[in-house]
Amino acid sequence: RKPEGMSREVFALVGPAGVPSMVPAAGRVAEMRQRKDKPATPWLWAEFSNSARADDLRLRHWQRAANVAQDYAFARFNKRTATVAYTDDEFEKLVAPAEAALGWSREETDTLFRLAALYDLRWYVIADRWPLDTARTVTDLKAQYYAVCKLVLRGRRKPAGAGPLADAIPPGHPASTATVTAKTQALAENALAEYVFDRAHEDKRTGQLALLYSRSPAEEKEEASLVGEVRRIDLQLRRLHKEAVAASPGPETQMHQFPPSLVEAILAEAAQSDAKKKTLKLRPAPGTVVLRSARFGVMPSQVGISAKLQAKVDALLTEVGVPLRPVPTTAVCDAFDRLRQDTLKLLALQSKLFDARAELSVLQGVPPPVRPGQPNKTSRKRKIVATGAAAGPASVKRNKQQTAAAAPAAAEAAPPST
Repeated sequence: RKPEGMSREVFALVGPAGVPSMVPAAGRVAEMRQRKDKPATPWLWAEFSNSARADDLRLRHWQRAANVAQDYAFARFNKRTATVAYTDDEFEKLVAPAEAALGWSREETDTLFRLAALYDLRWYVIADRWPLDTARTVTDLKAQYYAVCKLVLRGRRKPAGAGPLADAIPPGHPASTATVTAKTQALAENALAEYVFDRAHEDKRTGQLALLYSRSPAEEKEEASLVGEVRRIDLQLRRLHKEAVAASPGPETQMHQFPPSLVEAILAEAAQSDAKKKTLKLRPAPGTVVLRSARFGVMPSQVGISAKLQAKVDALLTEVGVPLRPVPTTAVCDAFDRLRQDTLKLLALQSKLFDARAELSVLQGVPPPVRPGQPNKTSRKRKIVATGAAAGPASVKRNKQQTAAAAPAAAEAAPPST
C-alpha cells in the first residue's frame, strides 16, 4: 500500500520489498555537538624506551598527555625461550671432564649455546646458521645441548639432603627482564635437569620424516589410492554392519549376531568346559531346599547370559523338538544343561562364521550373504515373478472362456433397442 505523502512514481521505484528502513541520526548529531563543546584532548610527542631490546634505543611517538608511558606498550609480547648459560668455571668443573665423551670442543659448545639463545631453540634455524666447518646434524645439536644442560644444572643443585632446586634462583643467574622472569628461568632449568633426550627415537623420527618428504609424485598418488581403497572397504563394512543390525530376524530362527566380546567369552567358556570334561551345573546353596526343575529356568553359564539370549536358545530348542521342561531327574537335568551349552556355542559359532563371510564378500566385491533364517528378498521376487509368468497363459485363457460364455447371456438379457 502506498504510504501517505508519497507520490505514485516514487512508490513504484521502491519495489515489492517496501520502504527501506532509515536509521535516525539525531543521537549521533547530538553526540557530535557535545564533543565540540568539550576541549580537545592534548597529545605529546613523547620519548619511550623498549625493555625488550638490549641496546637502550630511544624513539618518539605520539601519546596522550594524560597517559604517557615510558616503556613501549608492545614490549610485553616479545616472549623468548628460557635458555641455559654457563660460566667459565662451570664449564671447566662440570663440562670439561665429559668433553671427550661428548665429542665436542669448547668452541663448538659455546657457539651452540650462543645460537640457541639467539634463535630461541629453533633447531633447524640453528643448523642452517651453523658457522663452523664441523658438520653437525639437528639431532647432534639437540643431544649436545641437553647433555651439557643436564651437567651444568645438576652441578648447580644444593648440597645433598637439601632437596632439588624448586623456585630458588642459582648464583650468577641473570636478572629478570620483560621477556623471561627469574622464576620462569628457574622452572625451565628444573625441567631440563631431569629431561632425558632419546637420541635413538629422534633418529628414527627424523629418518621417517625425511623418507616421507622424499617421496615421488607417483608414490604419493599410489598411497592416496590405497588410502581411498581402505576408506571404501571401511565404509562397506560399516554399511554391512548397519544392515545386519537393522535386519529383523525371521520367526523360525534365532541365529543372530552377538557382540564380539560375548562370542569370544562363550567360546572360551565352552573350550574350558571341554578341556575339563565337565558341565557347568547350578547347585543350590547348602541348607536350602529348591526344586530340581528350577534348573530349567537358568542358563548354566558364567558369561552372564541375558534374558533375550536365553529366549533365543529356548526358541532353537523348540524348533528342533526338544521340550523346555522335561522330566526333572538328575540325569535329564545334566543332559539338558549340556544341550543348552552346546546350543549357545552353536549360536556363537554361526554368528562368527556369518561375520567372517560378510567381511570376505566385501573384500571380494560380491553381494553379502543372507543371515540364516532371514528371507532372501531377491529369490522371493524371482519366485513371485516366475509364479506370475507360469500362471499367466492359463489365467488369460480362462478369462477368455468366461467372457465368451457370458456374452450370449448378456445379449439375451439386454432390452430391445427402439
